[in-house]
Amino acid sequence: MYDAILTHIADRMHSYGETLQPPCPEACLMDFKRRAGQELGCDIPAQYIAFLAKANGLDWNGIVVYASKRTPIADYPDRMIDGMVEANLEFRGHVPMRNYLVFADDGVALFTYNMSNTKFEAVTRVGLTVLECFDSFDEMLARALLRDT
Repeated sequence: MYDAILTHIADRMHSYGETLQPPCPEACLMDFKRRAGQELGCDIPAQYIAFLAKANGLDWNGIVVYASKRTPIADYPDRMIDGMVEANLEFRGHVPMRNYLVFADDGVALFTYNMSNTKFEAVTRVGLTVLECFDSFDEMLARALLRDT
């Protein structure tokens, strides 16, 4: 669902002399799933794992999709993309966020899975007002990426 959008982003990045994040290696994906289970107490959606297998995070035009762990941005080794587990542990310091898994952030909205109602949602950073609901992670990611392409 988001493959064409990701290809478009990769083409635009290439025109600026930049590249997408490399895929997350299988061993790192396994470690990520283990850490998420231990530290966040939940399973990670398979669609997010599939995204990481294509690009281990994304920092593009205002949107950040978290990586499997804190990792340097391709072409900018002095800049980092936060890891999903680490970002979520930080978010969970705020009690209302304890029922969410956050996958991406555009500065205004968080792109989440609401574990209370089992829905993928874009919510405001302040107040957690639901902006939009999605049927799947892929649909949510596609919509998030389209906001900034």
